Amino acid sequence: MQRSLIIDRGNTNLKVAIFENQELVGVRHLSASTYIGLKNTFSSEELLCHSCIFSSVAQVEDPILEDLKGHFCQNLYVLNDQMPIPIEIDYDRTTLGADRLAAVVGAGSLFPQEEILVIDAGTAVTYERISSQGKYLGGNISPGLEVRFSSLHHYTARLPLVHIHESDNIPQWGTNTSGAIMAGVVRGLILEMEGYIEAARQEHPEIRVLLTGGAASYFETKLKYQTFVADDLVLRGLSCILDYQIRECTE
Repeated sequence: MQRSLIIDRGNTNLKVAIFENQELVGVRHLSASTYIGLKNTFSSEELLCHSCIFSSVAQVEDPILEDLKGHFCQNLYVLNDQMPIPIEIDYDRTTLGADRLAAVVGAGSLFPQEEILVIDAGTAVTYERISSQGKYLGGNISPGLEVRFSSLHHYTARLPLVHIHESDNIPQWGTNTSGAIMAGVVRGLILEMEGYIEAARQEHPEIRVLLTGGAASYFETKLKYQTFVADDLVLRGLSCILDYQIRECTE
């Protein structure tokens, strides 16, 4: 049995996952800003793996790497723009975020030979297109919910900072300023997502739409189109990339 450690450091969250024979068997969600060390979070037995891949949205040296080097994994890989990947891409990899790349690989592994649109609703909202030939065609980046709320508050004199919860009822039209901001931001982002889906469906009526990211479940019930929620898409993609490195090295 091959046991792998997958670590994904995003803008807000840190995900640590264990895969056994390409199957996810456990994942923990931590705060990226209050990292206290893997040894203080997991037992040594949990972290002892044959191989590990580390991915981070940041370009700086990460303290997690110091934890990993020589302690938990026989083979440590750090995802970068030079690493071989199991998918053809039409994008400048030097500017492509590790999380976006992993999501694309994960989507392709879940639904091979299908036209795919991936919507990752996180700090930013990204839209990624994968062809049925398994090629990444490119993608777009847009501000996420919290960024939109924060920007309205930060760049204006009197608009309040609005926070949203899944149980909130989003009005069609706001009857006060907070309600107007809530309706404008949420409904605006819904219309944006549906616009991308509509455009993709015009080209490929049977296109598969995947939702992932922290706000995926929130938007799933609000979009008028059927979507597939893939909560651990980035982790799955990282696992596929790790497996590809191991196979490349042994062939």
